[in-house]
Amino acid sequence: SHRWLLQSSAYKGAPRGGGPSGGATASWPCPRLSPLSLLPFTRLSLAMAATAQTLSAADRLPVELVDCVARLASENAWDGKAGLTLTRLCRVSKRWCHAVRTIIYGIVTIDLSPDGRFYGHNHLGLVATLDRHAHLRAFTHELRAVLTSGNTTTAGKVLDLILVLPALVELEIECKAVQAHRLAVALEQTPNLTTLVLRCPLTPRLVNAIYRLDKLEHLEVWNEITVAPSVRPTFRLKSLMLGEPTKRRIFEDLTAASTGTLETLGICVSKGTPLDVTPFARVQSLLLCPPEEGRYKDQDVIKCLGAIFAASRHLPEMVQLGLVDRVKEIRREWPFFQPRDRWLLQQLPPTLEVLDLSAAHVSFDPQNVVKYVADKARSKALKLLFLREDEIWFEDQEELEARLDERGIEVDWRVSRRDEQCVIT
Repeated sequence: SHRWLLQSSAYKGAPRGGGPSGGATASWPCPRLSPLSLLPFTRLSLAMAATAQTLSAADRLPVELVDCVARLASENAWDGKAGLTLTRLCRVSKRWCHAVRTIIYGIVTIDLSPDGRFYGHNHLGLVATLDRHAHLRAFTHELRAVLTSGNTTTAGKVLDLILVLPALVELEIECKAVQAHRLAVALEQTPNLTTLVLRCPLTPRLVNAIYRLDKLEHLEVWNEITVAPSVRPTFRLKSLMLGEPTKRRIFEDLTAASTGTLETLGICVSKGTPLDVTPFARVQSLLLCPPEEGRYKDQDVIKCLGAIFAASRHLPEMVQLGLVDRVKEIRREWPFFQPRDRWLLQQLPPTLEVLDLSAAHVSFDPQNVVKYVADKARSKALKLLFLREDEIWFEDQEELEARLDERGIEVDWRVSRRDEQCVIT
């Protein structure tokens, strides 16, 4: 057990027979400590020395491995044990502490809904920590908040937190109409946002604040824009999702500077003249969602869908088209499009590589889908098909999968339940 001590750099500097008793203390690097006095090491001292060597080796790991370890420990970071693991990782070294803090404070989630159905967990403790320790705010780059219910004071603290996060670039928030003004003030002082997801009533000041975000690249608005802003946007969006029917003029103003950069476009389908999607030559993914239940007749929506499908043929780079769910809780299903769904499938552009028909509220006739897949001219580029796993497919599932195998097309069956959150692909 003393071999490690005898090979240490402190002992190698001592001559044989030296030390205080030998008289040759000039060459001994530490005159007050002789090698003989250091020999009776306790087990605790040796364990501490071994731990120091281990920590030193862990600190020499590449940054990429340290980040991987921290992310692996954070997969269930808020179930108690994993949180304790992250705390211990912070004590390895300053470099490890920085990596773990990036995980802990990088994404802050606040869900004040009664049952936590949106995110399922809260980081209210992190809000208090960030409020007390200003040096930790630089780690937060994403904030997700549902403030539609709960304590008004807590909701105000979350909105005030937006003002003091210098590295915040992604914001997803749902709030009441009374909080829209406070949110607008926060957005006016957060010019570095690149991603914004809003589920709240849009006041004129809030819309103007959105239009002034010059660095914005990804925008989702799930409430109707009813007011024309006083400024024109200068941001160049890469993705845009509008969850409510939008007036043509507002849509054109919103996308005026993004015709050459927009790659993902999601719009709400309604009656009347559909929005023109042909100016967006770089759009690769087109997502369509229905209006709120009961606002329009199904036949009007189907007609508008067909017009958008036909217009999408003029998008040379479009490879994905999907019918998505507007709301998280579906109250009813659309009836079969039959016999119109066959007409709808005929309007699809032949350049599609991904087709998503798994929306929980839409039902297609299985035989028409089989015919679409079997037609090589209409689906020549198709590589991936998303369908809803439902009882209507039991009789036709084998035939469809056989057709897909012949074409080398992959199918993904999704389970869509009314009580589950629907995912936009």
